[in-house]
Amino acid sequence: MDAKKHPSFKKETQHLKEIREWVVKEKYSLEDYEEVLKEEITSIRKTVSHLHDERLLAKQLLSQYTERDIKNLKRAEEAPYFGRIDFQEYNRDEIEEIYIGKHGLHDKDKDLPIVVDWRAPVADIYYSGHSKDVEYRAPMGEIKGTLHLKRRYEIEKGELNAIYDEKTSEGIIEDSLKGKGDFLIEALDKNTSGRLKEIVATIQDQQNSIIRSDMLRPLVVQGVAGSGKTTIALHRMAYLIYNNRKNIENANYMVMAPNKLFLDYIADILPDLGVENVIQTTFEDWALDLIDRKINIQDKTDKLNQIFFNSNNSAIIPIIAKIKGALLFKRVIDTHMKKLELNLIPPKDIVWEGLVLLKYQQIQEVFMTSNLHLSYSQRLAKIAEYLKIKLKRDINELEEKIGELYSAKMKDIKNRILDEVQLKKNIISLYDERDLKLKRIIKEIPSIVEEYMKGSVKLDHVEFYINIFNEEKEMKRAFEDKVEDFHTIYEHMHRGLKEKRFEIDDLTALAYIKIKLLGLENSNRYTHIVVDEAQDFDEFRMSLLREFVINDSFTFVGDLSQGIYDFRGINNWSRSMERVFEGKAYHFHLLTTSYRSTIEIVNLANGVIKECKELNPVMAQPVFRHGLKPSLLKCKNQGEMIKEIVKGIEELRQNNMKSLAVICKDLTETLKVYGLLKDTIEDINLLTDDNMTFTNGTVVIPSYLSKGLEFDCAFLWNVNNEVYTMNTMDIKLLYVGITRALHRVNIYYEGNVSPILNGVHELVISN
Repeated sequence: MDAKKHPSFKKETQHLKEIREWVVKEKYSLEDYEEVLKEEITSIRKTVSHLHDERLLAKQLLSQYTERDIKNLKRAEEAPYFGRIDFQEYNRDEIEEIYIGKHGLHDKDKDLPIVVDWRAPVADIYYSGHSKDVEYRAPMGEIKGTLHLKRRYEIEKGELNAIYDEKTSEGIIEDSLKGKGDFLIEALDKNTSGRLKEIVATIQDQQNSIIRSDMLRPLVVQGVAGSGKTTIALHRMAYLIYNNRKNIENANYMVMAPNKLFLDYIADILPDLGVENVIQTTFEDWALDLIDRKINIQDKTDKLNQIFFNSNNSAIIPIIAKIKGALLFKRVIDTHMKKLELNLIPPKDIVWEGLVLLKYQQIQEVFMTSNLHLSYSQRLAKIAEYLKIKLKRDINELEEKIGELYSAKMKDIKNRILDEVQLKKNIISLYDERDLKLKRIIKEIPSIVEEYMKGSVKLDHVEFYINIFNEEKEMKRAFEDKVEDFHTIYEHMHRGLKEKRFEIDDLTALAYIKIKLLGLENSNRYTHIVVDEAQDFDEFRMSLLREFVINDSFTFVGDLSQGIYDFRGINNWSRSMERVFEGKAYHFHLLTTSYRSTIEIVNLANGVIKECKELNPVMAQPVFRHGLKPSLLKCKNQGEMIKEIVKGIEELRQNNMKSLAVICKDLTETLKVYGLLKDTIEDINLLTDDNMTFTNGTVVIPSYLSKGLEFDCAFLWNVNNEVYTMNTMDIKLLYVGITRALHRVNIYYEGNVSPILNGVHELVISN
């Protein structure tokens, strides 16, 4: 309700004023301290001989922490908290008033928390407490007590605008998840403001459970469109970093998103939650950086566009993608790796001046049984180190061999030379030569080993990958019975790689080979990895990422109904997790509530995805928020479609809907429609594979790039029977387009409407 109408308005306003005054005072204090630190750092730099001086590093670290705290205080100045719980621990008289905010605020002088961070253990009650009897897990164990009040605030620029108390009935606090909570509904009714925002004030119970799940096993979230998967995953990342902050200096975290546009769309969330230094990237950019070689990627446009418009290879492209994303392909690579492993060590004895120091069989046995967890390059370095130590350690044995060699020489001389003077002279010379050789071999052991190791195979991950396709036998054995006309497919792959023309689908294998041959830097190991739109990942990619993460600490979020790359992606979570993680236990959460769209839009989306018979899709459950039915407008031609879309955009802009998307199926149509609209509509932007900066306002975008984004209204271009057929990909692309909208969906077509929509006429308003 309006804050001024709430009975506690006066008290709450005074409390907010006091907190904001404390925040301002603390901010000024820290800003003064920051200036002192800067002066101290400048002074230390003048006296130290290098930049790694401990005093300098300590002050720089303090300066970073202070800068971070000042940023958080500036954010808190506008809205220091969003919620409050009144909690009484069992067997205690005191009822604690606990205010909860995006950032914890602590009064060091009083040693008291002023505002509790939303990620703190006690804040769990705010999200999961639905009855008066509540509990939360603290470091010292489980804490139980009574929840007397749960209150939510709407604070903007320091002003208290609204206060919501969650009602209780017979001890049960109303479940806002079901859409009965005013606070949630009002938040959902608002128009989108562009980039994705944090939701700490409106996190729901099930979302909270996912966010706070332990990080010791993989976690999979299958969520319908609009269920908040991405937001949950990013809040989970913030939660894990907060609760692992003691080890932050040694921790790496990564978010992997489907494309750069999506990365730009979500870019504000983690910084807004006070989380920095998280790597946010796409698989392609990450893999290219890891491969660390300039390679010619033949076609960087989205794979779907290649399928839509490359008529010569449109049937071959998805088959090749499926092959190169399969764990079976990984096993083919491993087979070639095993062959290479057997031939890495030079197949000869270590010989020095005619003397056999070590037999090849002995060296090979040690190499094949030692340090198997390391890369081939690291194992070669280890065997070289071992050989040097071994030869030095066995110096007595070498001395005996040299002694035996020279004893034989002396015996031969004694048999040949009768002159005692000459014999004595020659024996003394042999003794000197022997002693010199003994000294030399000790000194030359390192160079002897280095010379020997020069004969080992030179490791090149790119050449190794190309060579796999120079030999058809292993590939044929693996795929011939699974791929129709395998030889034609194989020749297509072989021809491209022979000419050193690579595809995006080659990056997984190249990255895998790179780490197996040349190793993995510790800086490339991650404490936790979030993979968004994970349904579009193939199993080989998932397996590759396992090499980089500690304790299989993953969060995979996705929706099989939006798996538009199903020719290579995941069609069954349990099957893929079983294959990739080899039976390891994992958490699985199913999110069926769609918070994004109105009931009318969700009903239409459900009607569309039901047509995907092979999927057995999960139906979305909308929150209790109504709107207009989606419109279905038949047009005489594309010129009329453009006029109707222009009219619709202008009307919605007048109604203060600013985030509007014209969604076309493919890139060619997107470019054409943008060309027709740009001179008529002001402030309209084109989003494509080449233009990946998210722009709020009106955009024209291909369907596959719109996945994960949201807009006030979606205008779907030309949904007729020729563009959107009954194949699985078209059904999913139409589902994606419809579910981008918060409030309105307008569908246009010329000719005959897509058969996908034949069964949903009662869910739309037709002309």
